[in-house]
Amino acid sequence: APRVVSLRVEPVERVMTPKAEQQLKVFAKYSNGVEKDVTRHARFQSNAETVAAVNADGTVRIGDVPGEAAVMAAYLGEVGMFRVMV
Repeated sequence: APRVVSLRVEPVERVMTPKAEQQLKVFAKYSNGVEKDVTRHARFQSNAETVAAVNADGTVRIGDVPGEAAVMAAYLGEVGMFRVMV
């Protein structure tokens, strides 16, 4: 059976303003070359919740605090990142 070899998060990075939102999309590339949208199955986590919080469906919500944040998307042992600057 094909296995996941990498994840791609779209967009990769973005400059955003306070109170803005961004829906992330996560694509898994399999060992047989097939790429599938796995957004609804991915787990999301932000390294700076006060700058950019993320919910379970991959929607990033920007807070009032300026700075930078990275949002991790994980699926079947692979990880992808979204970077944001506020």
